[in-house]
Formats: sequence, structure tokens, C-alpha cells
Amino acid sequence: MKNHFCAWLLFFIVTGVSAQSVIPHSVSIKSIPKSCFLLDDVKSFKVLSDNSLHLEAGKQTDLHIPASGLYNRTNAPKFLFKPDDNFEFSAHIIPDFQGKYDGGALLVYTDKRNWAKILIQYTGTKYLLGMSVVRNKITDDAYYEIANQKHIFLKVTKHNKVFQFYSSLDGKSWNMMREFKYEHPENFKIGFYSQSPVGAGCKVEYSDIVYTKLKD
Repeated sequence: MKNHFCAWLLFFIVTGVSAQSVIPHSVSIKSIPKSCFLLDDVKSFKVLSDNSLHLEAGKQTDLHIPASGLYNRTNAPKFLFKPDDNFEFSAHIIPDFQGKYDGGALLVYTDKRNWAKILIQYTGTKYLLGMSVVRNKITDDAYYEIANQKHIFLKVTKHNKVFQFYSSLDGKSWNMMREFKYEHPENFKIGFYSQSPVGAGCKVEYSDIVYTKLKD
């Protein structure tokens, strides 16, 4: 089934048909015991192993709504699933940086008006860890410089009504970057997204994927 799915997906990507509207099958990866799916402008996708995958963004793909309201693009390719009520979800994010603002992220997602992300991206001169929480198209952004670090481990957790974002250089020692409440917890999904707002595209490998259901 997995080989059939990859071949089927490649056909539609090569022919230029939107993956959002044509993929009828759920996607399976062993490290995530949930039904997963692809959304929006997927350039290429592949399950690499039991706990790693490749998700490529094409050009002019982004998930960003600044507080000014002067920019609004939410077409970045997403790989999502519905989690348990309480969970811990982490991965090693390894973008193949080519253009300015290329990047990969962990994502909490309800719809194009409500989401939260923790992202590693390239500004053209340095690498940043960025975080956003969007509520009804009103967002806040926070950025932290990473010392010449082209890849990073990221984690999102939820316990009751509280979400937390974490980062780590080695996947063992974690720093909490943000704690927040999410406006639409009853409908959200979690997963990954890749972006290339001004570049020609960005390939991102998500490896060491770990998903754990937490006790209530």
C-alpha cells in the first residue's frame, strides 16, 4: 500500500494536480499511530523510514499572517493528524536551505485563521527560530537567533488546555520556548509544514519523529 501510495502521489505531482484535492488515502508512518494526511501545495512527499519523512515546499509557499495584516499566505504544504487530548510530539527538523525564508516547522492547525507554529528558517544571513500563534487572523511573532545552526529538534506538548513549544540542539536537553492556550482546541490537528516564500522551493527532512500519548 505504501509503495502504491507514493507512486500514485508522484503521478499527480508530476502532472501538476493539487495534492490537497486529489489524495483519497490516508498516509501512514509507524512512529505516528494515527491517520495522517497531506494538505495544500505539496511539491513532493516521501516516507523515508519508520520515523522520518520528506516534505518539499514549492516556490511562493508560506504560512504567515503578520500582525500588520499586509501579508497573508497560508498555502505551505502540511502533513497533519488528529492527536490525543494530551500528547508530546517531537522531531529533528533538517531543511535543505536554498532561499531566503526557507524553513520547516511543527504545527498546531485548525484552519487558515487559527494555528500555531514553531519554525526554523533562514533569513539569508542567519538562522532563526520563530514562533507564531494566530487567532482569527491576528498573530504575534517571536524570533530567536540560532548560532549557525542549520537544523534543530523541536517539540510541542499539550496537557489539559496548555500547549508548550520546546527546542533542543541534541534531542535530549530541551528548552521551553513558549507556553500558551489555543483558541480552538476541539478541532485542531498537529504535524509538520515546509515553506519557501521567496525561493524556488525547500526540501525538509523530519526525522527522529516521536509521538506519545500523555495521561490526563
